[in-house]
Parts: sequence; structure tokens; C-alpha cells
Amino acid sequence: MRAKFIGFYAALVACFVGLPCLELRAEFLCAAEVSYTWLRSPPPTESVAVKGQQQVVAAPTSAPSLVLFIGVERSAVDEATAKSTLQIELNRQRAKASDSCRRDHEGFGECVATKLSSRSSILNSLSFSTRVELERALMQECREQQGVCGTVEASEPKCRELAITKGAAGAPGDKKTDAKKPESKKK
Repeated sequence: MRAKFIGFYAALVACFVGLPCLELRAEFLCAAEVSYTWLRSPPPTESVAVKGQQQVVAAPTSAPSLVLFIGVERSAVDEATAKSTLQIELNRQRAKASDSCRRDHEGFGECVATKLSSRSSILNSLSFSTRVELERALMQECREQQGVCGTVEASEPKCRELAITKGAAGAPGDKKTDAKKPESKKK
């Protein structure tokens, strides 16, 4: 705080004594994170016969998983502008996070297709039995990450003042010109 006051005072004195005025400007940086929750699908229920009666044993439910999707930062001359531009980007990223969650956790076929296509060069170079095992493992990965998408949220923006930038703002009529040096003739 003291350094800001001294810098402002020095710029003010410079303007009064005829030096080029400095424009003091603070810059603000605002940051937030976008995340989503999803709930793993329970494994299929099992039927158990207990003393002649059919009883259904429900699979245990798990707590929702929180996934950090992306961290976003925006800066501007004032805090309100930085928050405003950050909010626009957060809205964009929320939509992307929702799509990503659906693709990764709700679409079994899309998950399998993505995993198989990303490993197609490896799959093509393997023997038949090895390829079958890898395909089974990829399908098992997709089964384990299947679930239902929950909420997509953005954290509260946190803003901070970066540094004071100084830009020269010349007084009206103040033009920087090269002073002509007297030519010296040497003969």
C-alpha cells in the first residue's frame, strides 16, 4: 500500500515539474475453476435365495465423484471487467464440461469407440488373441466409468490486483522530436 502511494506521489510530482506524466494503472486477474460431479452406476443387483424366498441384494451406492474440468483466468484494467470476461468464459467451459461428462460417463458405446480408435495402431499390430484381451480390458474400463452426470459448477471468482503498470502519457502539445545537432564541418 505504501509503495503504491509513493509511486502515485512520484508520478504526480513529475507532472507538475514538466516531466512527461505517467499514467498509473492497476491490472486485475480473476480466476475460477469449472468442475462436474458424476455418480458411478451400481453393478447389477443379485438375486439370492434365502429359505425358499427370493431376495434382491442391492449393490452399495457410492458418493458422487468430483472432477476438476478446467481452471480459467482473465485479466483486465478493473476488477468488474475482469469478472465479466471471466464469467463469459466460465459459461462456455460449463457447456464443454457437461458434454465431456456425458461422453465419458453416460455413453458406453462412445467410450468404447473412442478408446478403440485412439489405440487403433496398437490394436492392428497385435496378434488376434492379444487384441481380444486388450479390447476386453478397454471395454471393462468403460463399464467401470459408466454412471450419471450430476451438476456442473464454477467456483466463486477470486480476484487480485497484479501490479501497477506505467504508461507514458505526454502532456498536450508535448512532442518528442530529435533535437538537431549543429553540424560540424571538418576540412
